[in-house]
Amino acid sequence: MESMKRRRFNQLIAALILGHVVISLVFIANPDFLSTQTVARVYKWYLIPGPFFYEEVLVHNDHVLVSWKMNDRWSDPINPSLKNFTNFLSGGNPNLMYQTRLESSFLIGYLASVDSETESRREKKLELLKRYYADHYIPPGADSTCLVFVTKVTRSFTTQMDTIYKVTF
Repeated sequence: MESMKRRRFNQLIAALILGHVVISLVFIANPDFLSTQTVARVYKWYLIPGPFFYEEVLVHNDHVLVSWKMNDRWSDPINPSLKNFTNFLSGGNPNLMYQTRLESSFLIGYLASVDSETESRREKKLELLKRYYADHYIPPGADSTCLVFVTKVTRSFTTQMDTIYKVTF
């Protein structure tokens, strides 16, 4: 009886893995398949093995540089996403990758709101972003914080960076 349950469990797991591989291959081969469906977008974002990147993501990247003022001196700016990624590569802690995705989600949400949403919604998203960075990267006792929004475009083996804007609080 026990071996039969184990065999059924193993068959279920094998079927789930096979189904996941088939679904992943469909989304990899045809990225636009069901692109408007929320379930498909979540599946592509979180569950497809990678790295499989879209050209636009490789060409155009947005980042936030964070610095703070303490004792009348500004710190060197840090790039939290790059810091988390570097720490992930050196230590292998997957939580750092999820943290980077969360930060990217906050950043993309805010940058998308700049041109397309009302001022009150945009301010709420900026407050969320400021609070997140203050809670995770700014040392206690800092007088001021500066977020510098930077866009980076890479084409034909050249990279150009440009400051979108700067928020000091």
